[in-house]
Amino acid sequence: MTSADFARNRDNFCYRHPGTQSFVLCQRCMRTICADCQTQAPVGVICPECLKAQRKAESPAQRRARRQSRSMAAMFAGRPPTVTAAIVILTGFIGLLQMIPGIGNEITRALMFFAPSLYPSLNGGVSEPWRLLTPLLVHGGFFHLALNMLALYVIGRSLEPMLGKWRFLALYLISGLGGSVAVALISPLTPVVGASGAIFGLFGALLVIGRKAGRTSPGSW
Repeated sequence: MTSADFARNRDNFCYRHPGTQSFVLCQRCMRTICADCQTQAPVGVICPECLKAQRKAESPAQRRARRQSRSMAAMFAGRPPTVTAAIVILTGFIGLLQMIPGIGNEITRALMFFAPSLYPSLNGGVSEPWRLLTPLLVHGGFFHLALNMLALYVIGRSLEPMLGKWRFLALYLISGLGGSVAVALISPLTPVVGASGAIFGLFGALLVIGRKAGRTSPGSW
């Protein structure tokens, strides 16, 4: 085929941009489309007109799922889990201090949650409400700390980009607070340490968001 024959054959050029050479066909209408006109489909690519027709034929449920998938992708784009990393680093640092002989037990006693410490009449006339949150920073040993921080990192790197830094931090603290309140109601004389309550709250939020978006498990994100 000569150059003139090639130029006269419109099948060698994008139907929307006649001056742009291409050899890619829309998988629905089989017309030639250039890179600027291509949209990835489950099999091959489709042109803008076929994409418009395909979206017009979508059911409301399909349209809603597509919008949710697009919004989730936007949430993940360029948003590293910095709050998650900061919590892991701070909690890990406190955990290391707990392992130092002599001061480790003092740190644990100062930060653990113990329900009677909320009531001045049971705590030498002093109320210590900060203990509702400080047990998130202390743990019962290396493996307790390591497992909790691993779980926090795995959940946080998925959940924090969805919620944003401040809402993620608020959810973490509120979940930890809820865990302490639950202990105060169910077993008020039990001293408590660890971030497990906060992590369970994060996991529950991730499941709720996944269900709403049509995912069956966090692994399908």
